[in-house]
Amino acid sequence: MEIRQKVLRHWNISGNYSLKPIHSYWKKSCRVITDNDLCYVLKEKENSGKSVQEYKLLLCLQRQGLPVSVPLLTTDSGLPYAEDSGKVFCLYPRLPGVEAVDHYSEGSQRRGGVKSSPRFLMAMRAQASSLKRSTLRSLRC
Repeated sequence: MEIRQKVLRHWNISGNYSLKPIHSYWKKSCRVITDNDLCYVLKEKENSGKSVQEYKLLLCLQRQGLPVSVPLLTTDSGLPYAEDSGKVFCLYPRLPGVEAVDHYSEGSQRRGGVKSSPRFLMAMRAQASSLKRSTLRSLRC
């Protein structure tokens, strides 16, 4: 049995479902569609510590009213991740919308409104960094 099939049992997903790869840079995500048409995203993560950090951050953002996809809790241990064969996985409800499949071409950057000049990117990083510090100080989660 493939590891993804084994790990889905932590969320009580078994029986008839399909696993479809999601095209991404890391190639560590797949779409899970159950026989009753529920759709999830299963992602392989770097480690359990980062998964817990991400979960806490997503819960905090959700409490602030932001539309985020909080990982489902495992039914047997109450953790926001499952481990098997040394690999860590999180399961997310799939967010509505169209899945982007072209992330890297110049055309996709134009369609998404992304400007990629070095000066623009440096300004965005600086803005995001200061925003992150001020936002994190104001969050009470």
